[in-house]
Amino acid sequence: MLVQMKERGLREVVEANDMDKLLRLTCRNDYGAICRTCSESGAECLKKKEKREQIRKGCLKLYEICEELSLTCRRAVWDVDAEGMWKEQYKGIDDWELRETEDFYGNAAA
Repeated sequence: MLVQMKERGLREVVEANDMDKLLRLTCRNDYGAICRTCSESGAECLKKKEKREQIRKGCLKLYEICEELSLTCRRAVWDVDAEGMWKEQYKGIDDWELRETEDFYGNAAA
């Protein structure tokens, strides 16, 4: 698809995966049944670590493809703290974009 889009004038790709890519790995028993059967007693959640690694691999593949096609590729981030980690308020870019509407109307973002 990127080849076809480049043929139509695409010059830059913006990677905007959900903010799980910057998820803190601290275990907080977020995964229900998986957490109850987890044998790890450390502070790092193996499920979160696996999830973040899968996202990282996908992002790297995108950057490789863009480099092969001579396309600029950059990462979009939002809802991050001073350390560059996700603050866990707005997961998707759509949620982030709707935040002003949410604040104005007092409704939860879809």
